[in-house]
Amino acid sequence: MDAAKKEKRMIADFWLAPLVIAKRIPVVADELVKTAAGNPPVKGRSETERMVTEKIAALAEGIFHANVEALKLQFEFGFTAATGNLPGTMRLAREAPIRIAKAALGPGRKKVRANAKRLVSR
Repeated sequence: MDAAKKEKRMIADFWLAPLVIAKRIPVVADELVKTAAGNPPVKGRSETERMVTEKIAALAEGIFHANVEALKLQFEFGFTAATGNLPGTMRLAREAPIRIAKAALGPGRKKVRANAKRLVSR
């Protein structure tokens, strides 16, 4: 996928988050009312439980991917600087925060897309 398509997809994914929130609010509210009435949902995992565990898993995965990308950048930066390639070193220094942020956000974006698909099909 080329860079322009990736950027468009990233922007589109950004707009899926409000959709997922809007679809989850009634489900979570229903679970809350049933639980308060002494009738907790027993069919599979509750949406509230799924929501929390997905966030924690996506956060941990995002931290891992950000650290891997930072490690890759350290090696690239060291090699580029050691070879005396000043323009390449400056380019890496400029791109580093963006690459780390994209790596960290990747797992969350995947979860949002999967949740939107699952919740819209209900």
